[in-house]
Amino acid sequence: MKNADNTFRALTRWGWRLIALAGLIMLITMGVRQTMSLFVEPLLQNTNLNIVSISFALACNQLLWGVFQPLMGAWADRKGPLLVLSAGSLILMAGQLAVIWVDAAWSVLLVWGVLAPMGAAAGGFSILMGLTAHLPAHKRPMASAIISSGASLGQFLFAPLVQFFIATWGYVSALVMLAGFSLANLPLAVKLCHLSQSPPPLETGQVTANIYSASSDASLKNRLLSALSLPGFWFLNAGFFLGGFHVGFVITHLPAEASAWNISGEAAAWSLGLIGLCNVAGTLLIGFLGNRFASQHILGTIYLSRALLVALYLLAPKTGPFFCAFAALLGLNWLATVPPTAGLVGRLCGMRYFATLFGISLLAHQSGAFLGALGGGALMTQTGSYALMWWLSIASSLAAALLSWLVKNGRHEALPPDPPVA
Repeated sequence: MKNADNTFRALTRWGWRLIALAGLIMLITMGVRQTMSLFVEPLLQNTNLNIVSISFALACNQLLWGVFQPLMGAWADRKGPLLVLSAGSLILMAGQLAVIWVDAAWSVLLVWGVLAPMGAAAGGFSILMGLTAHLPAHKRPMASAIISSGASLGQFLFAPLVQFFIATWGYVSALVMLAGFSLANLPLAVKLCHLSQSPPPLETGQVTANIYSASSDASLKNRLLSALSLPGFWFLNAGFFLGGFHVGFVITHLPAEASAWNISGEAAAWSLGLIGLCNVAGTLLIGFLGNRFASQHILGTIYLSRALLVALYLLAPKTGPFFCAFAALLGLNWLATVPPTAGLVGRLCGMRYFATLFGISLLAHQSGAFLGALGGGALMTQTGSYALMWWLSIASSLAAALLSWLVKNGRHEALPPDPPVA
């Protein structure tokens, strides 16, 4: 009995260290990534760029962040996460510094549209949440929620910090600061990967010692083709695509929406921060509910709540306090879709090659985000308002809820068990 208690405590200490390191890397990576919209106005004022070229670059950022997710995930599934996470840290740092010299449509497209999403994808959801496969299955929902909440906490901490640097010392100093944080991910990645390769001694079946064992291209291809044969996988990703449409629009254009209603830049920055802070609570709540309710029902309810919240926003007066309150309520379900989506991917497809398979789901999400970011800029240019985009967000959220409820629980259509690993 004493040995069993020691084993449980060892798992708890080791598991919490794993979760904390993964969450911290997520915090920095997504904190850096999700504050780019705060640089739109400084770039418009200090360079020859216009809103169309910047919006297109940010839209490509949304799309290519998704494209790079399964590519980086497959790299990690084949070779292990250390090289991918390390490369991501360096690329993300370079992407921040390169913004200092952008002054044309092609350069902002290269830096914000290609370099930045590549670095963020290498240290993003598909790889870090895949590490939860090292934990017992009943602990994965909450572990995924904690790691995912790191992204939201990063948005809360970085948004006002970046705005403060921009207002006090200029946007160049803010970019240098973000580059420094990006580089800090490098030693964290080394520590995380070393920890994941040396789990505590546990009874067989309690933990997977190494999910990144050597594998062939054929086995990865077969698992991918099998996943694509599941209707539930398609319903899940279609809903995630529509959810991304709304998220991509908001994260790209919320500061500009605030400006259109004569709301201060500080309030806009705090609204981004409030989305992140409140999503920590919302995501942790979803993690708590993950073992108590069906993931597809949780996911559909989240999407439905988004539609209702946006409808309320359209009907209410646009003031600074209301804008911040709207952001806080929106934050409760902002990235809360990630843990149940990841859980359904794992349930349907297994945890072997999870980084690749969940990367495909993230690609679907970011394809929608690309359309949301690009469509917001295009409609603002044509109509002078974001009103139509808000109505499209309601429609897409309702459709995403329906698609999520159509996903089966996974037991009868899940893939065969994961192959044994060395």
